[in-house]
Amino acid sequence: MRLPRNWGGANKSVPNFFRTITIIRFCLFAICVCRPVMAYEDTPKIYLADILPPELRQSIRHRVEEVEVRRGTFHFQLESDFGAYNVATIGLLRERIREILILGNAINHLNSQQDHKLQANRGQLEIRSDRALDIIGQPVHSASNLAGQLAGNLNETLTGPSEAVAREFVYSGGESTDPVAALHKRNVASQWQLDVYSTNPKVQEFLDAMARARSAGTISAGTPALNRQAVKPMRVTDLALDTELSLLLKANGPATLNEINEQVLTGLSISPELRTAFLQHQVFSPRHKFRICHYLNKLAGVANLSAFIAAAGKASEEHEALAYEHLVMMMVHYHLTGHRLRALSPDRTGGRPHMEAISEDNQLLHFLVQDLIYWNENTARRLEAIPVRARESGISNWQLITSGSITEEATSRLRDREFALAQQDTY
Repeated sequence: MRLPRNWGGANKSVPNFFRTITIIRFCLFAICVCRPVMAYEDTPKIYLADILPPELRQSIRHRVEEVEVRRGTFHFQLESDFGAYNVATIGLLRERIREILILGNAINHLNSQQDHKLQANRGQLEIRSDRALDIIGQPVHSASNLAGQLAGNLNETLTGPSEAVAREFVYSGGESTDPVAALHKRNVASQWQLDVYSTNPKVQEFLDAMARARSAGTISAGTPALNRQAVKPMRVTDLALDTELSLLLKANGPATLNEINEQVLTGLSISPELRTAFLQHQVFSPRHKFRICHYLNKLAGVANLSAFIAAAGKASEEHEALAYEHLVMMMVHYHLTGHRLRALSPDRTGGRPHMEAISEDNQLLHFLVQDLIYWNENTARRLEAIPVRARESGISNWQLITSGSITEEATSRLRDREFALAQQDTY
């Protein structure tokens, strides 16, 4: 019997076919195995209920409408009785909501007073009047409207006509040249636990109105009988120091605060160039500078404190100025609770407000103020370099300390790289 002519060829094709299938299966298996190692996380979808406690999400005076993640920073849309705000970071959101609730308390308090000099026709909005509720009780629809509608009249009242501020929500001074009015304003701010240097126009209008009323002879104007605060200020590292700083901020104007800052930074061996650049930095208000300088002074004896001032000089937004205030408190907390710092590492460009330090027990500590850390290309590039730097310096332990949260995926990747992790260190 003659076999088919192609029998041998077909028989040879069978191993080839199975070999091809095997190769395909191996490739698919390799892709499945390797993909988790190589892939990055997409920008996470965040829900307000997962990141904000109820008192921050909503009250009778405000509502947080939405949140978006941009490069690890939360951006919130905040609607309130006093306008709408786009707010970056949980830290600044907390400050804005505190202001809104305190102003609401002020309205209730002033409404209950019988002094008609401080009562208001709420249908008007006239900054030149001393009617507090005229000034702070009328909602507007956006932060830009606040600046455009009110800042011009406010500037005319305080200092005469002036050019418009180039940027919104960047500290630009504006203290009264009248020392009595300035002192009244600081006293009112202290009594209501408001930041006298806040960039929120509504806060400034309220404080100015009360200061004018006091200067005109109504000494009790704006004195709160009770100031309930549903939203606490950010946690502080040193309560005694914070109390002292609050008293000094109340008693002294910007020029005196600047002189004190100069002395503190000089004592820490900060160079004249860095001192001048920081103390004249427009993004940092007198309050930011004063608190940063005095908390940095708690690290006296730690080498290379100039690295922190150099890093802070790169801030370009208000939320970053506040972040550096948080950052120095994080460092002080670790310094005073066991991991004493030996030296700060040279400032490195890029990323959110951060600082590296070597502890006396020879750990590399990477402090980072960021709302959310998730595993994308930027995160991998910045954080994977930390163990490399540590090993090059003969250090075998490294830790990431962040004010925010870390996703499960990023936590897993960092654990694989032998990181010790501390989350939500500030809030």
